[in-house]
Amino acid sequence: MGLKRGSTGSLRAELAQIASRLRREHLFVDSEKRELQRLNERVQRLVERLQHLSWIWRHQRNALDALVLGREGSPASCCQRLNALEAACFVDSYRALGAHDNAYAVLLRGLRQEPALVAVCLVRGPSESLRAAVDILVSCVYGCGTLPEDQSLVLGLLRELMVLQLEGCDNVRRLLQHGSCAFSRVYKAFTEGLPGAQLFLTSALRSALIQVLVDDDLYLDIDPSKAVVRFPAEERLRHFGSRDSADYARRLGAYRSWTLERLARLAQVSGSCPFPFFLWSPHYGKGRWGLGLRTRGLHLS
Repeated sequence: MGLKRGSTGSLRAELAQIASRLRREHLFVDSEKRELQRLNERVQRLVERLQHLSWIWRHQRNALDALVLGREGSPASCCQRLNALEAACFVDSYRALGAHDNAYAVLLRGLRQEPALVAVCLVRGPSESLRAAVDILVSCVYGCGTLPEDQSLVLGLLRELMVLQLEGCDNVRRLLQHGSCAFSRVYKAFTEGLPGAQLFLTSALRSALIQVLVDDDLYLDIDPSKAVVRFPAEERLRHFGSRDSADYARRLGAYRSWTLERLARLAQVSGSCPFPFFLWSPHYGKGRWGLGLRTRGLHLS
């Protein structure tokens, strides 16, 4: 009986020790859960604040672009709009939409998951409202491309727009230079909102831009007829000869071939890309190589 009582007492002590350990582990797990919940709520608040700032920044940039391009308003009205955007107060959607909040959420979720449908709507929709539609999509549906998931979704939309507008186009360069197609507007809105894009372009194009600025003997115009009129009469005669001569057309064609080759070499300035969203992106430009940039090394004769 003494042995049994000793065994029973030892078992009770072990059970009490196990219960105490389980209680401490339970308290520890509850504490970790509360800490994780607190951190998740903090991250959610910071992400929400970041999205608000991105929205404000994008609309302020649009206002400044409109002022610079002279589309609308005066500097005073632009400043008023910038201040109003800075003081914007955001309201939760369920407070403003009420019973319709869930329907809007389903619509926005569907737009995010159907890039092909969004691309068709942008291409087939009215052109006069394309700028506003792109701004709403990028800022509201895709969250200004703030998060990696949003960036991937915008890239998916760009891929669909490439298929609809660029594939099979006879003159892609002219289409992109005009800048009014849906692909150009979405690409511009997407890249201008990414700090990484500006950093990439600055680092990738630095050596090419310096080379263009250093070598300034000839203009890098893709259209040779525009480049010819930029030269003074003496230089034009020296490089191309007389307009009535037999070698004029040949030298003009050689100049265009050299210009294209030169631009291609300048574009190949970065062997590796530090940002994953640029790995498949097409080379895009606004056709500004011909704005007074000159370089040396052309031999036309």
